[in-house]
Amino acid sequence: MSARAAELTRIDLGDQRLNRRARQMLEKLGDKPTVSIPSACGGWGETRGAYRLFDHPEVTAEAVLAPHVACTEERLRAHPRVLCIQDTTELDYTTAALAQPDGVVCEVVFPVVSEQTLHDLVKEWKATGPTYRVTLRTIIRNSYRGHYRRMVPTLLAALEFHSNNERHQPVMEALDLVKRFATTKVHTFPADETVPLDGVVRGLWRDAVIEKDAAGRERVNRVTYEIAVLEALRERLRCKEIWVVGANRYGNPDDDLPTDFEVNREVYYQALQLPMDAERFITEVQAEMDEALTTFDAGLKKNRFVRLNDKGGGWITLTPLDAQPELPNLTALKAELNVTWPMTSLLDMVKEADLRLNFTEVLRSPTSYLALL
Repeated sequence: MSARAAELTRIDLGDQRLNRRARQMLEKLGDKPTVSIPSACGGWGETRGAYRLFDHPEVTAEAVLAPHVACTEERLRAHPRVLCIQDTTELDYTTAALAQPDGVVCEVVFPVVSEQTLHDLVKEWKATGPTYRVTLRTIIRNSYRGHYRRMVPTLLAALEFHSNNERHQPVMEALDLVKRFATTKVHTFPADETVPLDGVVRGLWRDAVIEKDAAGRERVNRVTYEIAVLEALRERLRCKEIWVVGANRYGNPDDDLPTDFEVNREVYYQALQLPMDAERFITEVQAEMDEALTTFDAGLKKNRFVRLNDKGGGWITLTPLDAQPELPNLTALKAELNVTWPMTSLLDMVKEADLRLNFTEVLRSPTSYLALL
C-alpha cells in the first residue's frame, strides 16, 4: 500500500459513504494532479459527483487534511532533527558579519549560526534545491507530451507565422524546425541539424533541453525543445513581434495603422487630439502627471480611505469599496445554471473554463500585483 493510500484509510468525515467517496476522489485527483477536475474524473457524472462531495458541509479542508497532518507528525517524531526549509527561510547572520567584516568565519558567524546548522542547510539545499525546478519541468513535459502535443502539428500546419523584426528570427527558425520534425518519432534532433537555442530556450528549460547520447555527444531533446519554442512563441505573439497571417488580435501590427497614415498623418493626429511635435507631446504629458500628483498629494492626508504603509518604501493602501448590488442578468444566469447543473456553482464553471481556455491570460491589472481566480 502506498503512503498516500495509507493516509487516506484514516480519513474520517463522519460517514462511511463519505469516507469511501472521498478516498476514491482523492485517489483520482492524486493520479492526475496537473489536470482539471473534469479531466481527472473522466466523465460528467463523476465530475458532478466530485462537486457534490466538495459541497458537502462535512467535507472541509481541515477534515480532509487531518490524516495527512497526523501521519506527517508521526514521520517527524521518527527523526531527531527535521529541517523545514522553504524559499523564504532566512538566517540572519549578516549583522554579525558586518560588525566584523575582516573577522574569521568560525569566530564571527558560527557563534550566531552553528557550523552544524550551516552544514545541514547546505546538504538540504543540494538535495532539494533543484528539486522544485525538476518537478515542475516534469509535470509540464508530461502534460504536454500526453495531451497537448497531439494537436500541435495540426495547429502549426494551419497557421502561418511572420515577423517584421530580424531580432526574432531565431524563434522563426525554431518554429520551422519544429514543423519539419512534428510528424517524426525521433527522440532528439539529428546531430547535423542546426538547432537555435539563444533567443529561444531560456530560464526553466535551458539546462533541460540538452542531453547526451550513447556516444557522449550533446543532443537536443525534441519534446522539451518544442515546449521551449512554444513558450517563446507565446511571448512574441503577445507583443506582435511575431504575428499570424489572417488573424485579428495577433495579426500584422502594420495593419493596426490606416493604410494612408503616412499621407494623412496630420488628419489622424487631429482626430486623436494629439500634437505632432514630440517635445510638445512629452511636455503636455509631464504637465498632466504633475497636476495629478499634486492633487493626489494635497488630498492624501485628508482621505481616510487611503494611507501609506512602510512596505516597499511606502506602498499606497486603499480601503476596499463596499460590494455593489448583484446585476439582475447575473442573478438570472445563476438561476438558469442551477436548473441545468444544480450542484455546480458559476465560479466553478468559470474556473474550469479558465483551466481549459486560459482566458485569464488576457486579463490585465493596472497595478503590478495581479491575483485572478
